[in-house]
Amino acid sequence: LSLRRQRQMCIRDSTFTVAQFAYRNPGFDPDADFAHISLLSEALYFLAANPKWQSVEELVAAAKRRPGELVFTSWGVGSVAHLLGVDFCRRNGIEMLHLPFNGTPPALIEIIAGRADMIFSTMAAALPSVQSNRLRALATPSPQRIPSYPDLPTMQELGYQDFVMLPWYSLSAPAATPPALLAQLEEAAMRSFATPAAAAKLTENGLV
Repeated sequence: LSLRRQRQMCIRDSTFTVAQFAYRNPGFDPDADFAHISLLSEALYFLAANPKWQSVEELVAAAKRRPGELVFTSWGVGSVAHLLGVDFCRRNGIEMLHLPFNGTPPALIEIIAGRADMIFSTMAAALPSVQSNRLRALATPSPQRIPSYPDLPTMQELGYQDFVMLPWYSLSAPAATPPALLAQLEEAAMRSFATPAAAAKLTENGLV
């Protein structure tokens, strides 16, 4: 398959789960229009903040003192980052300004520059800035602690019951794809992703 075709077939969770609820007419039916072949990976997330914030508790306390002044960013309205931010605010009874961007890099830059306060970001996107101390990872919405960050608490450990987000990437094709081809693609995906090199590449990019 061509690289362009491969990219069209690699689907993120929000395409099938969030879009049908976030948009009045997403333009497709996630069940009827696709043949779902295989789960490929799951993505790890950080609650990443400007380094001035030492903990989730400190950030929430400040938001309660200053309603509407603190800012959380996202890579777009209706995105996973947006919905997690809304859920976070509702659970804490706080009001924060949502500042959406067209992509993750500008959303992170706004926090690094001190013009915004936090984001629920993929680990892959935020990790370089966390490692360079330009961002601080405060928690993870993953169901368990991240092995490479054993001291980082989960949201559930901080008292946020069922605050879990483990997005996934899958391999799907148009619904009319011949079954024989779907079987070949499934076998190829399983064989490719079972290699040590694939596992190492996934880990490098904050995926499991």
